[in-house]
Amino acid sequence: MKVDNAHSEDELVYFLVWMICLFFGAFLFFLLGTFIKRSIKLRTQRKSEDYQKITDDVLFNALFGTATLEESLQHFNSFQHDALLKKTMTRSIISLHRNYSGEQRKLLEDFFVLSDLADFSYKKVKSRGWVDIVEGIRVLSVLNVHEAFIVIRMLLAHPSNYVKKEAFIGLITLKGLKGLEEFSLPEIVIDDWTQSCILYQLRIRHFNSFDGIHHLFESENDSLVLLGVRIADYFQLHEHYEFILDLKRELQPKYQLSFDSIRDRISKNLHP
Repeated sequence: MKVDNAHSEDELVYFLVWMICLFFGAFLFFLLGTFIKRSIKLRTQRKSEDYQKITDDVLFNALFGTATLEESLQHFNSFQHDALLKKTMTRSIISLHRNYSGEQRKLLEDFFVLSDLADFSYKKVKSRGWVDIVEGIRVLSVLNVHEAFIVIRMLLAHPSNYVKKEAFIGLITLKGLKGLEEFSLPEIVIDDWTQSCILYQLRIRHFNSFDGIHHLFESENDSLVLLGVRIADYFQLHEHYEFILDLKRELQPKYQLSFDSIRDRISKNLHP
């Protein structure tokens, strides 16, 4: 009996020691993992800061004439183009492109194309994840890479509605409403947010013509009809006012309310 008790006590001690070792090992593993993760994060942060300095130096020298475009490209190409540098440079170009106009904006667009940064965005467009695809579309369209029009047009057939909406925005960003003649209009609902993005791009792009708006008016997609009406109203396209006032088509209730509001406003402006 005493032998059995002693044996049980030995097993209990062994179990407790094993549990303590397991707990201590898990603690060390967690501590080591946290240290490695933090170390990687700090190293990436320092690297990102270094790349930002490189980016600022290259782009500002090009923008303010300290260096020619060719010299700036050579300077940029002297560094190893890893993904973080490409991402940092692209982000800076987008930010500066938003704040400058004229020749400086064109210079940023040329730099983006003549470096390998455009290829980096093309790869995103061709990736499998819709988040990367959307990012690629935005960068290529915002930076006026017109050669990307055909690639983006193909994405209107993508399984993801997010990609389809971004592709639609991107195509209009590149060519305005005239570009509507070059592809079939999407059948999915173009929601208010997407429509507001299109209105914004049309406003900042200063397109000289709104030819092609009739494709929206004639669409079987009620959300696109409303988009056309909103564009005509926002940009005061008076030549389309009578058409809007005479439009007899009944839209779905969620679009009809907005359409009626715009039509009433137009009617009051034409017949005060």
